[in-house]
Amino acid sequence: MGLLLAPPLIQSYGWESVFIIFGFLGIAWFLAFQFVKDGEPSAGGASTSGHLFFSEKNSWIGSLEELEGSLKDVPWKAFFKSKAVWAMIYAHFCGSWGHYTCLSWLPTYFSEELSLNLTEAAWVSVLPPLASIFVTSIAAQLADYLITKGVDTARVRKTCQTISFLSPTSCMILSSLDLGLPPWEVVTILTGGLALSSFALSGLYCTHQDISPEYASILLVSDVNILKRNF
Repeated sequence: MGLLLAPPLIQSYGWESVFIIFGFLGIAWFLAFQFVKDGEPSAGGASTSGHLFFSEKNSWIGSLEELEGSLKDVPWKAFFKSKAVWAMIYAHFCGSWGHYTCLSWLPTYFSEELSLNLTEAAWVSVLPPLASIFVTSIAAQLADYLITKGVDTARVRKTCQTISFLSPTSCMILSSLDLGLPPWEVVTILTGGLALSSFALSGLYCTHQDISPEYASILLVSDVNILKRNF
């Protein structure tokens, strides 16, 4: 929605309007959620606000204490001595770098290199994520099918991740060559390549669960934090 709304706002009211309007939408979203209460009713009926406050506070404190205790049991040293964990971090870094680069620069590329106006560039920038929805369902079914047929899980993950990396790389190189292709053919090539990058959901993003089901969430969060420091 942001990609579609921003260009007409910029064309009509200037680039500042995007920040102002999206900022006010965020405030409105926040205020709307203040009217949504998810409290447990007391035995006699409706809960009082004081009862809700203290029950929520106690629940929050209990959750923090439980989290602190569980983090002490995580085998951090074993994680970061594992080649598989570092391979995941490396793959995560490469994938995220490419993803956010495309997310940031595709509209500019469509506008400046393919001579599309802002609105047209926004519409075609929406195509890759829409195509990814379709590709993701195929990738998931294919990966599960191969595993049920006895193909080694690690091989399936590596194959899916290879498709995820090589497809957008090949398509971006192809689109950068001066082959005299019309803009919409270049858009189609890029859309197909970026959609195939969704194979990572059956590759990298399943590997945490494969390696350590008990600590899969911790492994993923560790990946993300290391990525933030690198970015």
